[in-house]
Amino acid sequence: MTGQGDPSVITPGSEARLRAQVATILTGGAVPAHLRDDVAEELYGHLVERMRAHQIGGLSETDAVERAIAELGTADQLGRDFGRTYHSQLWASTVGVLLPAVAPRDQRPAVVGWLRFTLGLVMLIAGIGLAFLLPQATPVRALITLVAEAFGLWAIGLALGALARGQRWALLYAIAVCVGLLAWGVESVLATPSGSITIPLGAILAAGVLLAVYAAWDRLKAFVAGSAPIGRKMGAVLLLSLMIPATVPVLAALPDPTQAGPDDLAVRLSMRCDRGDVVFDGTGNVSDVQRVTLVADMSWQRSDLLPNGVAGLFNSSGFGDSAGFRLLDETPDLALPTWLLANGDVSVVDLATGEQAGWFGSTASSVALLPETIGSFTIGIAPTAVRGGHTIRATWLLTPVSDAGAAWPRIEVAYAHLDRFLLEGTVSCGETTTAHPVPLPTPPSRQMPANPFGIPYP
Repeated sequence: MTGQGDPSVITPGSEARLRAQVATILTGGAVPAHLRDDVAEELYGHLVERMRAHQIGGLSETDAVERAIAELGTADQLGRDFGRTYHSQLWASTVGVLLPAVAPRDQRPAVVGWLRFTLGLVMLIAGIGLAFLLPQATPVRALITLVAEAFGLWAIGLALGALARGQRWALLYAIAVCVGLLAWGVESVLATPSGSITIPLGAILAAGVLLAVYAAWDRLKAFVAGSAPIGRKMGAVLLLSLMIPATVPVLAALPDPTQAGPDDLAVRLSMRCDRGDVVFDGTGNVSDVQRVTLVADMSWQRSDLLPNGVAGLFNSSGFGDSAGFRLLDETPDLALPTWLLANGDVSVVDLATGEQAGWFGSTASSVALLPETIGSFTIGIAPTAVRGGHTIRATWLLTPVSDAGAAWPRIEVAYAHLDRFLLEGTVSCGETTTAHPVPLPTPPSRQMPANPFGIPYP
């Protein structure tokens, strides 16, 4: 080298500085991989030409390198220019604003790694939860959940990449996620039933990361000092991406128009009391005994669309409706009710087709919504039997335990549609009535011991 340096020779340090600037620009502009090498060489060659011109003008090699880089433009602005060149206007105005690289990796504080780990963990857990939830959700609720969670996952994914590149908005976003995790953990601990212990691992991690952020705040500010403002509109979008996923439980509780409601089901009850012959297994025909014939006609105007989500197409275990009755005038401490099913049998048919539409003794989860009764007084309704325009008729035949002038009963009949609504009606001898919607019962709290790790069972 002679004078201020030989312009025809580039030292390894200068070459590394120029190529690092090129890489920063291309990363910020998300140049497609198949074009990246060619664009990189073109940018590098342009910087070298500028550097040599300044060396000829009398600058040292180091000063010439910095002057060439400064004249080319900031990595942030050039990254946006490349984003507009190689991507759509929408991409350039969103991702292109959020992801430009403004800080080299060697200047990254260690706590940035913990912030990114927390974001990645939240993203993983949310993704797994979404994969389990969507197949079981009804169509509109599944769509709402997918859109809301995908919006949040999109923002977290961007923050994960932008934080590594020194973007201020991503630092603030990650801190907000940690604060949210901490608040969720405190709430879950306060809501833990007496006798159980909740260990909010996510909240503990978030608290530790927030303490580390506080301790390294000056270094973090220096790390993101080169990032440009993202604007109010983009800031509002990111704020919504934090808030909307948290409202999914509220949104999921809203009525789904693809699902039937209480107004779509009419349950007509009738009860006939007489004396006559009854055939009992093992004892044959018994003449002139008291009989109660209880009939419930369940008529559907329309049925649900995928009531148990896509998963219900492959597994109906635990799904389905339940119907049952209880005797209202019985003494609670009786070992057996005064009236029992004749032969322990019941008829459940679709009146339009004559096909069996249910079975004796419900095993579906919906049976838990019925007023307290005995299992032999319940029936399960096949999920495929619930169809718009069809009527399912359930017929129970009861006889008294002792035919010594037993008092005719009053009977309450209930129909539970999945876990969504309950209809009840009361009928006596010679009456016909219609069941009406009633509030769902509050499920009793389960008092279960904590597992060996101190975390309550779900």
